[in-house]
Amino acid sequence: LSKYCSEILINGYSDYFKTMILRLFYPYGPGQDLGRFIPDLFYKIRNHQPITAFNHGENPKINPIYIDDLVRIIKSLVDKDRPTLLNIGGLEEYTVEEIAEMVSRLERIKPVFDYVVNPKIKNWVGDISKLNSLNLTPIIKLSEGLRKIHVYDKGK
Repeated sequence: LSKYCSEILINGYSDYFKTMILRLFYPYGPGQDLGRFIPDLFYKIRNHQPITAFNHGENPKINPIYIDDLVRIIKSLVDKDRPTLLNIGGLEEYTVEEIAEMVSRLERIKPVFDYVVNPKIKNWVGDISKLNSLNLTPIIKLSEGLRKIHVYDKGK
């Protein structure tokens, strides 16, 4: 609700100066702090802590975007006259369980899941069709982005 109210407030100023509302869907990348989805997955898998997977691992589905794609897209939007409201997310949709399995393969540690049934949990996928129509399609696949985090963490 607070995000929606913020968008209404920002739109109120659009007659006076250029405004831009960017809805970011699960940005991730190397060096990100705990408390964010992807770093928390790496941490939990490395420490054999349970990962909550809802509804037998079927949802929610999300479409995370790698930081390099996000920066490239935002730079393009700032440099050019672009639409004022845009969802920015990755191309691929995955469940929490699927992403955790990808991380576990990199870490070579089997994940521990805590399955919770909650029919109220829905997918949190951002519609990026407008982004694609602007030729700002993300290019880094989730598997590649996770590998970059894994390599970065090993180098620390």
